[in-house]
Amino acid sequence: MLPYTTPTELTDFNRLPEILALRHLCWQMHSKNDLRSTADNADVLDFQSTHFVSLNLSGEIIAANRVTLLHDLSELPYYPLMNRHLYPDGPFIYFSKLVIHPSYRKQGLKEHLDKARTAFLAGQQVAYGLGFYGDHRTIDAIGQGFVSIEMISEGTEHIYPYEKRHLHVMTLPNHKTTTLEKNDLLESDLEEI
Repeated sequence: MLPYTTPTELTDFNRLPEILALRHLCWQMHSKNDLRSTADNADVLDFQSTHFVSLNLSGEIIAANRVTLLHDLSELPYYPLMNRHLYPDGPFIYFSKLVIHPSYRKQGLKEHLDKARTAFLAGQQVAYGLGFYGDHRTIDAIGQGFVSIEMISEGTEHIYPYEKRHLHVMTLPNHKTTTLEKNDLLESDLEEI
């Protein structure tokens, strides 16, 4: 028996402070910045997102991530640093805020949380999911089908101080027909030339 539950959707938003406290604990270990309170770990997207959580046997939240339906890239924290022309227009799912309590790491929770968000994406009428990944997570993301779009290397710490210096912006296609239609169009354009 696993010492935790598989991820489920958080339905009681009164438990959001527990997620913020977990973020604080995890990020305090990796950040050069002074994270004075758990409120520093919240942002406007927390209240419009779907959160997935895993609980330990005592019912405490020990791991979490979130998925957020966004309609435009300008809603992202790193938008000023992104090359807008590399991304399709329209709504997408933003993957963010994966945290796992240090005592429960390397027990398969990350994979369970990744599966929960991918299943969520598959149920949405959007073309893709998007996430920002540090170097350590890009190999996992590629293994899940993500495609690296660009890397942001400068200025991230001024916009959002909890991330590493280099961020890989990666997308996970949801509707393969959308991608095929674009590829078919490009091939037919080449044939006309």
